[in-house]
Amino acid sequence: KELTADARELKGELYCLPCHDKMGVSICGACRRPIEGCMVNAMGKQWHVEHFVCAKCEKPFLRHRHCERKGLAYCETHYNQLFGDVCFHCNRVIEGDVVSALNKAWCVNCFACSTCNTKLTLKDKFVEIDLKPVCKHCYEKMPEEFKRRLAKREREAKDKDKQKKKKPVCLNKFVEFDMKPVCKKCYEKFPLELKKRLKKLAETLGRK
Repeated sequence: KELTADARELKGELYCLPCHDKMGVSICGACRRPIEGCMVNAMGKQWHVEHFVCAKCEKPFLRHRHCERKGLAYCETHYNQLFGDVCFHCNRVIEGDVVSALNKAWCVNCFACSTCNTKLTLKDKFVEIDLKPVCKHCYEKMPEEFKRRLAKREREAKDKDKQKKKKPVCLNKFVEFDMKPVCKKCYEKFPLELKKRLKKLAETLGRK
């Protein structure tokens, strides 16, 4: 049979498209060439790893999470910018009500215990384990040692958040030191010589 522009090459030999497909060789959904090494199975097709990319920024996903819309794949950042919230569980755009929990967005039907699949609401008691919700009933069944480790991890996270929070500074009542704001109260504790140098620097830069 005479070959056409659809001919495919495999191991140095050319084949027409029907014969090539019968050989069971996967074809990349992007470049339409055979895939002989690692490949990605997504959206009902196979892809070269480097050809499965975001439709917006064209960066390969490299096994990272992607979002689908109308036959195209997007990275999470650009999907959210273009279309809105994506459900953390089903990886699809949320068309109805959004459940905001654990710093993520969920479909109402997808927000469920990751252990027993019981549907949850924000009124239910649950804990976060591996970025997913676990209902109180399943949590109580877990080993005590595991629960102690979770409690310790939660305390450490809260302590870290407290350390990040800084005392608010009143507007127009601070000075710049080392490119950071310093409140007037702390500034008054600086050595006199340091304050003189700061004042001179401010005058040099034309500041009041």
